[in-house]
Amino acid sequence: MTDAPSSGSEGTPRDDSDAVDPDAVEPDTDQSAAAGASSADGPAEGAAPAEPLSPPTVTYPDTGGSSTTPPPPPPGPGGAQTVMVPTAADGQPEPPVGPGTAGGPDGPDAPGGEAAAPPAPPERAGITAALAAIGAGLLGAAVVVSAVRSRADGDLDWSVYGTGLAAVVALLAISLVGALLARRTAGAGARSDLVTWPGVVGIAGLGVLLPVGLQDTGVADHLAYLVGGVVAALGVVGYLLARRPAFAVVTVLGLGLVYAEAFGDIFGDSIDSEDAAVWFAIAVTAFVAIITVVGWLLPSRVITSVTVGVIGIVGIAGSLAAMLVMRLLGSALGQVMSEFGMSDDTGGMTSQVFGQPTWSAVPADYETDVAVVLGFAAGLTLLWALAAIITDHSGFSLLAIGMLATAIPLATVVLAVQHPTWWVAALGAGGAVVLLLAAPLVKRQAARVGTN
Repeated sequence: MTDAPSSGSEGTPRDDSDAVDPDAVEPDTDQSAAAGASSADGPAEGAAPAEPLSPPTVTYPDTGGSSTTPPPPPPGPGGAQTVMVPTAADGQPEPPVGPGTAGGPDGPDAPGGEAAAPPAPPERAGITAALAAIGAGLLGAAVVVSAVRSRADGDLDWSVYGTGLAAVVALLAISLVGALLARRTAGAGARSDLVTWPGVVGIAGLGVLLPVGLQDTGVADHLAYLVGGVVAALGVVGYLLARRPAFAVVTVLGLGLVYAEAFGDIFGDSIDSEDAAVWFAIAVTAFVAIITVVGWLLPSRVITSVTVGVIGIVGIAGSLAAMLVMRLLGSALGQVMSEFGMSDDTGGMTSQVFGQPTWSAVPADYETDVAVVLGFAAGLTLLWALAAIITDHSGFSLLAIGMLATAIPLATVVLAVQHPTWWVAALGAGGAVVLLLAAPLVKRQAARVGTN
């Protein structure tokens, strides 16, 4: 068999870098013969200069053949992209490495060589919670006794009032000491209870004692601003120290005092006594919406929104209850007027009671007032329903249920509905339709989870 031309002979030059040391690799007899045969067919001496370099030749040792493949084209805008996938020794893709996996920071290959431990349960306060609650309750009782008895004789009894202030100072000081005893991340359970309950009771006690001591001073006309501002500010500080929802509740109550006083100062002169209930519903609805939207930017968005939502339910119910009281008073007055043969010039509607004419206490514009209040209740219900969708928190669902279950029955009583059967049937049918609309959504979500 003729040897291939050497690097010094004419013909196609040979690249010595690709040569294989015969002593390093033992050639296979069949593969060597095939390779020699392939070399013998090379260009003869004196041939024309070689054409431009051809595509590289790849030799497969297991078959003894060779294949010429063109180089891969450069990736274009829509071409396939090369993805580097780490492979193990057996050529299979390596499993992902992450927390809890082999090679991960807390997996079996982590320092120590042990598998990841399950997450530790939240730290419990233990006996500290009981001691903090009992101690705060006793000091809170001292504050209440001081607030009630400090002006029992009309004048301020400084001995009683000073004792109550000392109890408030003790509560706030213990709360601050508890915050300094340990970091918020260390001893979280015990530290949080020692900060929270004395702090909350102390802030509330200060809010009760301030009006008692300052009602004869020059700030008596602006006590709501002062008390509400102090309570809200201390509530924010307490929340920053302990991150407990109780401080968020105290903050909302303080802001509510400031808001109520400001609303009265701005709109008080333009509110008629007949429209007071509607204006009250407007004020409550605006406060709930503002606190919910602004509080949504805070970590305590859920507890803040639920707390102010409870205020919204109570406020709407109070507005309708005020209308009901006015109706009852008007009904009693109408009966007195009818007994004396006096006519009703207030726009009321006549009715018969035991065959005698009386006067209903539902003037013509009461239906409009009730409809407006129910509109506010419906708006808050939709707001809470949206919050329940976003957060998946049951508190918002309970708020929506509570609003509908209190506002609508009170409205029917205020309107003195003559045929409640129609209301019951309409409300029941509407609720059934809404629940039936939810059934296909449940089935669709279950199917989506199953496919995933």
